[in-house]
Amino acid sequence: MFDSNLDDLSAKATLAAAARLQEERTRIDVDLIEHAQHFADLHPDPAVIPGHVEAPPGGERGKVYGGQGCPGVAEFAPAEFGAVTGRSKVSAALFIGQALALRHRLPLTWAQVRAGHGEAWKALQIAKACTGLPEEGAAIVDERVADIFDGLTPLRLANIVKAVFWQVDPVGARAEAERRARERGVWPGRTDEHGTTMLSSGRRLVT
Repeated sequence: MFDSNLDDLSAKATLAAAARLQEERTRIDVDLIEHAQHFADLHPDPAVIPGHVEAPPGGERGKVYGGQGCPGVAEFAPAEFGAVTGRSKVSAALFIGQALALRHRLPLTWAQVRAGHGEAWKALQIAKACTGLPEEGAAIVDERVADIFDGLTPLRLANIVKAVFWQVDPVGARAEAERRARERGVWPGRTDEHGTTMLSSGRRLVT
């Protein structure tokens, strides 16, 4: 299935073939995102279906996977999607959430991807980075990065998202900063028979 004979290709022909493969891969990535969006549309939050009866304990409920402003999805749907795309339930839920976030929270960036002006995987990174932002914040990021996201480094993207977070939700941003600071604190570990306690600083071990 995956056999190919490259022995007769020149360097120029090899590059041309690789370019075609990259173009095809990009198209497939976009198609897969659109399929994830459509599958989510086919499996909405059960609560919005006419005649809905509240689910019994253990029954299927709706979950919002893509962040504020995204539609709810039936919580068991990601497992089905993951089964046919080689993803775990958790990974499939994240992918569906990011796909929905592109459509509902980052429409400018999504339009660029669909027009062939940016790589789908980079747009998914933006959706992931913006998950914790309110809808207003995601819209600001979308406006700032839609025309340049294909050349953004992860660090620059993180800085843009951080700046927007402080702009639209300074209280939440401060709480998140404090949480991260606590995670970089020092915690006592095991004490050995010599009375030495290992302390973890989050970066190195000291005694």
